[in-house]
This record gives sequence, structure tokens and C-alpha cells, in this order.
Amino acid sequence: MNVFRLKNSNSTNHKFNRCTLMLPLALAGFAVLPVQALTAMAAPLFSPVGGLYATFPQSVKITAAGTAPSIRYTLDGTNPSSTHGTLIASGAVVSVAAGKTLKAIAYKTGFADSTITSATYSLAAKVATPTFAPDGQTSDLHSVSVTISCSTSGATIRYTTDRSTPTSTHGTIITSGSRVTIFPPAAGLTLKAMAYKSGLTNSAVKSADYYWDASGGR
Repeated sequence: MNVFRLKNSNSTNHKFNRCTLMLPLALAGFAVLPVQALTAMAAPLFSPVGGLYATFPQSVKITAAGTAPSIRYTLDGTNPSSTHGTLIASGAVVSVAAGKTLKAIAYKTGFADSTITSATYSLAAKVATPTFAPDGQTSDLHSVSVTISCSTSGATIRYTTDRSTPTSTHGTIITSGSRVTIFPPAAGLTLKAMAYKSGLTNSAVKSADYYWDASGGR
């Protein structure tokens, strides 16, 4: 039912519904004033925004503008409302697993509920695991030339020979298809390599053992 507010010259407010307004309005000094719509709350913001990420879970900060807004969020695909979802303070962080869709709404007494903010957080494609040629061996040679390759175009490869695990910041960089010469002792040498590329998940670590044996393993 539409409600109108009438105001006379004496600043006295009177409420009338539509039926009441069917009555004659020829009342001196009255003017019809429309009821103002409620201002809507600003939609919550996520940081970081949804997208592809190499690591999970993602820690997502949810914020909403205004003084003391209430926020509810969901991770089960349902739409949050002022009565449904997990209550969280503006500026707090939510842990989001890979493949989950985060939804949030802001609300406050005296304001219309905000629109729902929705974002999906997905695991980025993984860089291919490097390959070795030869892929480990026992040789009567004191040195072995190993070709290290990665099928992911533009990926950077790092390798180690000290049994430490290579990462995107640790290990010697080598171009895919290049050779590295190693000098395995009789006790053996472990060659490890991994590959990485911006926007993708790091590859698994490839590992192989190489030994020197004067008999060539025969």
C-alpha cells in the first residue's frame, strides 16, 4: 500500500493511505510529500578479488563502507541475507579453499540491504614437471651430461645437486632443453628440478639419482 505524507502550514504531519487520498484533498494549506526510499548499503569488497591462484587456502578480507555495517557471508553457494550466513566484522578475513565461491552482503537498520558480492577462487593450472635425460643412471664416467626440459612454454627451471629442494627462489636457473654436467661420486648424487611461471601453480619436484661405478654397473 502506498503511503503519502501530508504537511500543512502549521508543520503538522498527517499520514494517509491511497484509500484516504480518494477523499477530497481540497484542504487548504496541505501539500502531498512522497515517502523517501531507503538508501542502500554499499556492497562488500573482497581483497584479493576472485580469480586463479597458485596457493590455497586464500585469506580474503571482506570490508563494507559506512559506520558499523553488519556483514554476512556464505561459502556453500547459497545467497547470504540479513538473517542467513556467517556474521563477520568489516575488515575481518575469511579462509577460502580452492574452487569455492564467496558471497557477502552488508546491511544495517535504517538502510536497504546491499547487493550481494560474489567471487570464485580457483586453482591455477600447474606447470609441467621437468624431465631428465638420462633419467638417473650408473655410469663408469666421472661426469654425466643431463638434459633438463619442461613442456610448459615460458616456464623457468631451477635445479639443485646438494639434495636441497629447489623452489622459485632457490636453485640454479637453467633454460628448458639445456644440459647440466654433474659429477656423481660412488655414493651417488641426487639431481632435483622444478619449474614455475607467473600465474600458474609451481610444478612438482623432479628427482633422480646418479652414481659413478668404474664397472659401469656391470
